[in-house]
Amino acid sequence: MRLPLPGRLNRYVARAGRAVQSERIAYSRSKPIQHDVVLYESFAGNGVLCNPEAIFRYLLNRPEFDHLWHVWSIADEAAIARFEAEFGAHPRVSFVHRAASSTGGCCPRPATWSTTRPSRRRSASAPARCI
Repeated sequence: MRLPLPGRLNRYVARAGRAVQSERIAYSRSKPIQHDVVLYESFAGNGVLCNPEAIFRYLLNRPEFDHLWHVWSIADEAAIARFEAEFGAHPRVSFVHRAASSTGGCCPRPATWSTTRPSRRRSASAPARCI
């Protein structure tokens, strides 16, 4: 439960949150780009879906792309379980939990990012996405 804060204190709290986010962004940008890593995300991490999935499967099955390391950003626990069941033993495929990737990242900075973005329209009751 959040207690109401005076207006000035709310502004300071919001400013501190933006400062932390800016530091995270600066830290991730300071990491070197790894040219052999492809990071995939589909529909805000809902699973291995749509065009990123097609690109991923194409690159994974082609011998000329054997040097690539594939990382999926996944938020849904059921999708993570399905992903691990299919690709858990593959040496060049891994995932990062989407909440972890938005809070500092445990994933190398990729040279390529394949993504399918959700619709910009959201209902008023829809939760805000972590970015």
